[in-house]
This record gives sequence, structure tokens and C-alpha cells, in this order.
Amino acid sequence: EGDMYRDFLENVKKSFLSVKAHNPKASRSTSSEIYVVAKGFIGRQPPAFI
Repeated sequence: EGDMYRDFLENVKKSFLSVKAHNPKASRSTSSEIYVVAKGFIGRQPPAFI
């Protein structure tokens, strides 16, 4: 789970009421498979500009 994953998850959380990530047991120890389930779409939020 790198910086891009964290950024992605934070962006998804801005658009949904509930967001959960799950790392399933993988058949290979090197697998980086992650499932993200998002419920309750509240709309897209415009990106924040600094």
C-alpha cells in the first residue's frame, strides 16, 4: 500500500458515505490484491486547490 493507494482511498471517501478496504487471503504471498467497497454515493467533490 503506497502513497497512490492512500490518495485513492481518501478521494473515494470524499464521494461515499462508507468506504472499507479489505486484503483477502491470497494464494501467493507476494499478491497485493485489495478490494475497496464504497456505499452511499454522495456525489463527486471538486479537487482541492492549494
